[in-house]
Amino acid sequence: MKSEYRELKSFEEELAYCIHKYADGNCDLDSVLTAANKIACYKANVGINTKRLESSPREKAFHDNWLHENAPISHINHGHGILQDLFIETTGSFSILLGGKMIEEINNRDRMIVATVIQWLGTNCGMAFLEETLNDFGARIVYDKKEK
Repeated sequence: MKSEYRELKSFEEELAYCIHKYADGNCDLDSVLTAANKIACYKANVGINTKRLESSPREKAFHDNWLHENAPISHINHGHGILQDLFIETTGSFSILLGGKMIEEINNRDRMIVATVIQWLGTNCGMAFLEETLNDFGARIVYDKKEK
């Protein structure tokens, strides 16, 4: 399993730390809300068909990788994750922090919809779609069966 639960745990620990510091007067409310928002954002990057993950290793691989790539971690796309970063217009810069412009702010509903589509890519229908699309420009998926 990827580091998905480790990432969620670190966000939850950050929130607990902020709440404790807030109670002591050593942390502002914005920091508490930012920590809580990271957890909500992270959980929103999960699709609606997670019950299938146990029986479909390919769907689980798509799910886990998408979740990992969209974790709101500051050193990955400046905390935006891949999805939000796709909606940041850059003109010579690489982020909002360097002069980029937010075209559309992605909300948690948007995240859930895209996560569901990404997981679908791991289904038989999704893989057929990928194979046909890649075939259209001369590429193909090559399966490498690995022994466990």
